[in-house]
Amino acid sequence: MKKILQIGTSIAVLSALVVVPIISHAQIKTNFVTGSNVNIDGALGTGDYNSGSSTNSTLTSESNLDLNGNIEADARGDFESDADSQSESNTMLKINSSGVAITSASQVNSDEDLEVFSSNVSSENNLVSDVQIESENDGTSEVEVMYKHAGRLFGIFPIMVTTKTVVETKADGEVEVKSQRPWYSFLVSGESYSQSEVESRIKNNSTVKANATVNASASAKAQIAEAIIAEMEAYMETRAQASVNN
Repeated sequence: MKKILQIGTSIAVLSALVVVPIISHAQIKTNFVTGSNVNIDGALGTGDYNSGSSTNSTLTSESNLDLNGNIEADARGDFESDADSQSESNTMLKINSSGVAITSASQVNSDEDLEVFSSNVSSENNLVSDVQIESENDGTSEVEVMYKHAGRLFGIFPIMVTTKTVVETKADGEVEVKSQRPWYSFLVSGESYSQSEVESRIKNNSTVKANATVNASASAKAQIAEAIIAEMEAYMETRAQASVNN
């Protein structure tokens, strides 16, 4: 009887070792096909951004990477915004004290409007992860935009990589643009992102040059944020077109 129990226990353990991995594999496969998110938090974490140059080394991540270990994919491996999700996000827009949902720089007339605008941008544009606008006592400011780029982790898994771009006004009137990728970017292929090109485009943007001044108004800061996003979108479209032509 004791031997029978031992044999029964052994069979149960072996069954668990064989069946559980099969179920897990099937579940993961199902998630990728149906477009569900697969969490790989433990694998990548949320570390620092890779500066790529000495001028960028002062900017580090605050552990707010949009990646968050999530892989987003549909059956074709494309990245698409879902109409229902977009509709839901629109109902979550913040409003100012006048009851207006500020979503455009043209609507910004005060610091309160600027704060609402910064919060609503990511709800309106699914490729914008976050917008932060900081103002210093000396009149200088920083406009930071976190923007998502599609790539493939290890050249296999569809993934969204979030870059950080900052436009900083100096007390001497100079404008500095810093763009950074997260530390794990070397693991991602097909991202089509050049820090130097992005920085050059934004620094030479007429809206940025006109509004990135000391003691800039709330409206001016909002316009800078919109200009950064517009340049990122134009840049990615140009790279995508170049990839198709090649």
